[in-house]
Amino acid sequence: IQMYPNTWWIVNLTAQLAQDFTTLTTDTATGSIAYSDSYPFYLKGYDAVFYQEWDFYSTFHTVSDIYDSIDIDYCAEVTKVSCAMLLWHNLITGTSPQVDEPQMNVYPNPVTTQLNIMLNGRADEVAEISIVTTENKTVSLQKKVLHNQTRALVTFDMAHLSPGVYFCKIKTNNQVKYKKIIKI
Repeated sequence: IQMYPNTWWIVNLTAQLAQDFTTLTTDTATGSIAYSDSYPFYLKGYDAVFYQEWDFYSTFHTVSDIYDSIDIDYCAEVTKVSCAMLLWHNLITGTSPQVDEPQMNVYPNPVTTQLNIMLNGRADEVAEISIVTTENKTVSLQKKVLHNQTRALVTFDMAHLSPGVYFCKIKTNNQVKYKKIIKI
């Protein structure tokens, strides 16, 4: 997973999804790759990563680089990661955030042990983040201040909780939002 500056959260999410849904083993490299498809998105300010094969096959970018020389099973595994990223974004986090609306990206979901919450908000905004039951009873609580940044990672230990449905609740100065969490 090729990481651009400040995209460690996507690297961590990609690695977790690869572990959960594929046979791939991931590794991380840093530095921009100007010839990648993701680079123009990075230049425009989007968070991006670039998946790169560790050991290139022998016919890569040669006249013999044809369908018959491609490892289809490997391509299928990489495609699974890409699809998992799309599904995670669209089903778990919902649509693109509004500028002034606090957002949280919750992963992995379903969760077994550690829940990660990527909090996006305005600089210096105080957020109270809690894990609550379906009856809105708090089972874990953290306060986070976004010190001159708009993004913060918060983690919760979920190992001690019984399997079931919970909610991640984020309360800021003027809003309360919930995200459904499945504990397995």
